Amino acid sequence: MELLFIYGPAAAGKLTIGRELAKLTGFRLFHNHLTVDAVTAVFDFGSEPFIKLREQIWLSVFQEAAQNDVSLIVYSRHS
Repeated sequence: MELLFIYGPAAAGKLTIGRELAKLTGFRLFHNHLTVDAVTAVFDFGSEPFIKLREQIWLSVFQEAAQNDVSLIVYSRHS
């Protein structure tokens, strides 16, 4: 498994770059917005339960990807 991590400010084009890299590399794109959307449907963004559940989802997906030799592109923004 290989992991490519894209990090930068909000609205900088991380998802767009991630999609293009996925096409070029064959890596799977971990769509971080979907994780945030799922958790914010129940808990406020940035709240303690939000942070806990978001981290659990990330770690579960990354662990399964590693165990199944699935390379990932992951993106996240800084505050």
